[in-house]
Amino acid sequence: MGGAVLLLVLLIQIGVSLRRKQRQAQQISEQNSQINEQNSELKTLNESLSSLNQFKDTWTHMVAHDMKNSLNNILSASSTQPENGQMTRIHQSSEVLLSLVSNMLEVQKLEEANVALHTDRVAVHEWVEKARARVAFLYQMGQVKLDVSVNEVIHLQLDEDMMTRVLVNLLSNAAKYSPAKSTVTLRLSPTPQGLELAVADQGEGIPEADLPHIFEKFYQVEARTQGQVASNGLGLTYCKLAVEAHGGSITVQSQVGQGTTFTLHLPQELLLEVDEAEGKQLVQGDATSQVLLSEEERAALLPYAERFHQYQVFEAVDILNLLQQLPADLQQSDWKQQAEQAVISGNATLYEALLQQLPVVGSV
Repeated sequence: MGGAVLLLVLLIQIGVSLRRKQRQAQQISEQNSQINEQNSELKTLNESLSSLNQFKDTWTHMVAHDMKNSLNNILSASSTQPENGQMTRIHQSSEVLLSLVSNMLEVQKLEEANVALHTDRVAVHEWVEKARARVAFLYQMGQVKLDVSVNEVIHLQLDEDMMTRVLVNLLSNAAKYSPAKSTVTLRLSPTPQGLELAVADQGEGIPEADLPHIFEKFYQVEARTQGQVASNGLGLTYCKLAVEAHGGSITVQSQVGQGTTFTLHLPQELLLEVDEAEGKQLVQGDATSQVLLSEEERAALLPYAERFHQYQVFEAVDILNLLQQLPADLQQSDWKQQAEQAVISGNATLYEALLQQLPVVGSV
């Protein structure tokens, strides 16, 4: 009897264990089925998202191309009347919009490593001045001073168009987020690793939480509400990708209420040898140089003197328009060339030195 009871108990335990294992197996099978179903749904969702993303990229590419063509037509038409201040502003605004559109097209190419760099020997001071000229009217509109310090003769092997757009983006942002009467500085600093070029503003700054995301596509800091310049959240993304394509990097330092500094770090490999004579030539044409006017040139400039004295160097558009109105025999003069150079580079010292040669007697 005792043996029969033990056998019965053992059989019951075995039955219970088998039923437990069957239930566990059934639960595992159901869970596997749910996981497979979820995976299938995720796969379908990913395919849909991929399809939507491809549609977005294709649509963006088509729209950007159409906008680029239209803007090129506007640029072409507005360049025919350089003496017309309104047309000049239309031309310069179209250049800024064209830069935004180009960002949209180039970011996609850079992400896909589908951009071939067209590098050439580029003088850094000429590269900076080209970018400065494109954003001069933004600084005039915002009453912001641009202080440029690029005195050393340095040449780099760069894709000039690509890197000019990088500087235009950084300088445009600095103007956009700077209060009136403030100063944006652009500084060049050779380092053992290569070259650093920093753009610093005195604006509202970027919150610390936003700094890790500042270079992400379409990311915009909502707290930075000041400004008049259009943005699509791609400018800094383009800057990062373009600089990295040259083997460099870009960093940002910012504190709310104290401004922001973006720094380009360009590697030593980009630096080229500079001819000693060229270095001397630049030193002779630096911010402290002056052009001596002949009596004939002083007489020809006299009717314009008062108007020149009315403008500060950051009022680039008005000054450049006035320079274009000078008589034909002054268009190639050293004084006019130096004045253009001072305005393009934002060199207030040189501009004031040139103005000192003009007596305030009459106006046009």
